[in-house]
Amino acid sequence: MKTLTKLSTIALMLVISLSSCNLEEILPESRDGDSDFPGNSSPKTETLFTSVPTPINSSYHNEDNCTEGGRHRYYTSNERPGTIADKYESYLKAAGWSIVYSNQGGGWNGFGGGATIKATKGSRYLKFNVGGNGTMHVDVTVWPQRPNDEDCNND
Repeated sequence: MKTLTKLSTIALMLVISLSSCNLEEILPESRDGDSDFPGNSSPKTETLFTSVPTPINSSYHNEDNCTEGGRHRYYTSNERPGTIADKYESYLKAAGWSIVYSNQGGGWNGFGGGATIKATKGSRYLKFNVGGNGTMHVDVTVWPQRPNDEDCNND
């Protein structure tokens, strides 16, 4: 009985201490469709990036604003551009995106080799680019609707 009383006291103390904490600071955020994404993100970004996959074997670097309400995420990877693009296209399709453009080969933005994928899901529009020499540079940009300017000054 003494052990049960001690356990009850410890449990009560734990509940009291947790109730005085800001749980958002100690529990990880849930990110629907993008569980690997580090850092803080606004609800608007989460809505745009819901069901947008993270490129395979990639490292996240930053996220920034884009034209016409879009958001851009930048990653790097050591995988070949064709491998990254093939997997990414498969992941997009599995997540319910419709591919409207897919092209591999040639250079992109001054890099050797590369690929571009454009896709839609509902009104959202996504542009994916990968290319590089050695380290692959991967850009994923999502807009609430198809933009007039897809280049976003960063991809």
